[in-house]
Amino acid sequence: MGTFNDMFDQMFGLPASSYRVEEDNDKYLLRVSAWGYKKDELDTRVEGDFLIIKGKKETEGKFNAGINNKYRLPRGIKRKDIKAKLENGILEVELPKGSDGKEIEILID
Repeated sequence: MGTFNDMFDQMFGLPASSYRVEEDNDKYLLRVSAWGYKKDELDTRVEGDFLIIKGKKETEGKFNAGINNKYRLPRGIKRKDIKAKLENGILEVELPKGSDGKEIEILID
C-alpha cells in the first residue's frame, strides 16, 4: 500500500515535490510550495469536500495564473479549526482530526 502522498499523486496527477502531507494522531499537515507568493495573493478555502488553494501573482500590471490546486479532504476533519500559514515560500495547512458537528452517532432504540 502506498503512502498518503502517493494517494494524492494518483488522485490529482501532481508531482510529490509540489506538496507534502504528514499525519500524526490529531492532524494532517499539508505543505504546498508557494515560492514568490505573499499571503494576500493566495486564496485558501474549503468547498464541499475539497480544500481549494489558488494563487495569482501580478506581473507587469497583469495577473498570471499560478497555483490552482484542489485536494479531497479526508473524513473526520474539524473544518472550522483548519489553519494556514505562509512561511519561507511554503504554505502550511493544518487539518485537525475530529468531528465539527457534521458527523453524529445515532443511537438505535
